[in-house]
Order: sequence, then C-alpha cells, then structure tokens
Amino acid sequence: MPGGGIDTCQGDSGGPFVVDVNGLPVLAGLTSTGSECASAQLPGVYTRLTTYLPWIRSLSDVPVAAPGTPTGVVATSSAGKTVVSWTAPAEAGSASTTWTVTAAPGGQTCQTSGAQCSVAGLKLGTEASFTVQGRNGFGAGPASAPSTPALVVSGAAAPGARVATKTIGAWSGLKGSGAVKAKAGAGGTCKVAGAAVVMVKAGLCTVNVSRGKAKAQAVILVG
Repeated sequence: MPGGGIDTCQGDSGGPFVVDVNGLPVLAGLTSTGSECASAQLPGVYTRLTTYLPWIRSLSDVPVAAPGTPTGVVATSSAGKTVVSWTAPAEAGSASTTWTVTAAPGGQTCQTSGAQCSVAGLKLGTEASFTVQGRNGFGAGPASAPSTPALVVSGAAAPGARVATKTIGAWSGLKGSGAVKAKAGAGGTCKVAGAAVVMVKAGLCTVNVSRGKAKAQAVILVG
C-alpha cells in the first residue's frame, strides 16, 4: 500500500490471503514474500490460488459453489422407518456436501452425505412430505420441491395376511427380548389370532404391543 501499514510482513510466507465475496470469506491466495512489515511503497507478493485449483482439487475435495437443487424426492415408510431418497444435482458443489431432509408437518430432520436417510419421530397414521437441501463450505443451496405426501406407517400387508406379533414388535421398535403380546385397535381392520395378527380388510390397522414392561404401538397399512 502507498501509505504502508496494511500488507504482509516478512516471515508471513504461506499465510492466507482472504477476500470477502458477498459476505463469504474466500481464500484467494497465499503470501509469497513481504518486505519488512507492511512498509510503504514495498508491496507484498502473493500467489493466486486459482492457478493451482485443478491440482488442489485432484488431491482434496474443494467446493467451488453452493449445492444445486435436489430432485426426485421420494419417501417410503415401512418397518418402523421412513426413508427419504433423492437425486443429487450435477452441480452438487463438492463431495463433502451435507444433505438435510426436513419433514412437514413436524420439522423432524435427518442428515447424510449420501442420497437417502431415515427420518425418525414422525406421528404414525399421518401424512408427511419432505424437502431436501444441501450445504457445503460455500453455504446452503436451494431446497427441493416437497415430496408427494407419504403415509407414516410401521409396515404394510395385504388383506388376509397373517403377520407374526414378533414382526409387528420389530416394526414398532419394541425393546427387550421374549414373547410379544398384541392387542388390535378398534375398527375391525385387523384382529389378533394367537401369535399373529390377521389383516381383515383394507385400511389402517393399529396394534398395541408389549414385552414385559416395554410397550409400543404399530400402525399397519392394509391394502
């Protein structure tokens, strides 16, 4: 700088040269050399990083932009889990992008670096839709369009099917080990028959299960 006082100092070689890009700090270069310490009329010398960016990216994952918009968001609910999958955009930004899935209503989330994750804590027997948004070192990208609403259930079976109470216990997330006791809810969609639950007609079958002091509930889509 002509007046001095703002620049690199001798011994700063290799230090970062950071610029502000729309409020985001960006590493633009590295200090090569300086004369004394920010002396007037003796500007520091810097190396521009973009010259070496292809080489750097061949050795390390460096984001070059915020992630694009995910597409094809699909939710599938079964076996006590609601799994959401999607297609990452071509301009994902970097392999280190973190994807966040958000449920509506409720706001429950899950995160992954892959292309699917399981959302927990959803209310059984209700519908939920999901959006996906990516974030990397450049910031957050745009959120996807909401998925088609998915019915949150513990599992699914056809009318006439017999589902073991042990299986329903697993769907519900029932803790412990040993025999599972089951009690079907009102409505006649299903009924308990020994160590199984029989699916009587199409609809939602609610089953309360227990094992010792542990209790849980399963909602099964019959159809």
